[in-house]
Amino acid sequence: MEVAPGIHRIESVLGPRPFSQYLLRDERSLLVDTGVKETPAEVILPFLDGLQPDFVLNSHADVDHYGGNAAIRKAAPEALFLAHALDVPWIESAEAIMREHQVRRLPVLGFEDRVVGILSLSDIAREAERRKGQRSKDLSPDAIRSTLVAVGHVRTKVDIPEI
Repeated sequence: MEVAPGIHRIESVLGPRPFSQYLLRDERSLLVDTGVKETPAEVILPFLDGLQPDFVLNSHADVDHYGGNAAIRKAAPEALFLAHALDVPWIESAEAIMREHQVRRLPVLGFEDRVVGILSLSDIAREAERRKGQRSKDLSPDAIRSTLVAVGHVRTKVDIPEI
């Protein structure tokens, strides 16, 4: 749906919630957000009808905004993916989320926000073992070690002001 000249809203749903991605199109094109893993195949790629966006902007590091990145990258391999510098580690690595928030497991959510799986540090370690000998900055021994150290530390109490 064109909401303004050159600005198209791509409507989809995530469980009971409607949500949208946007395509800005002129001489070049910019896709804003890629939805969850299933969104590109179900909604975005049919809407694009063969158009390969020049740029893909992830507005922030919530999985319903970047979860479809892999499918869009496959469909538009020349697209330049963009995100705020502080969001990039989270978008690129579940391990970074675990390290920063000191958690050992992350839920994997599907449609309707239902848990469809759990990603654990042992999953990351097994993948690192599987990739042994391959170059991978995300699953380096140092990265895994720093994640284990971070989640193993006692969290400091944070004073939250009453409202």
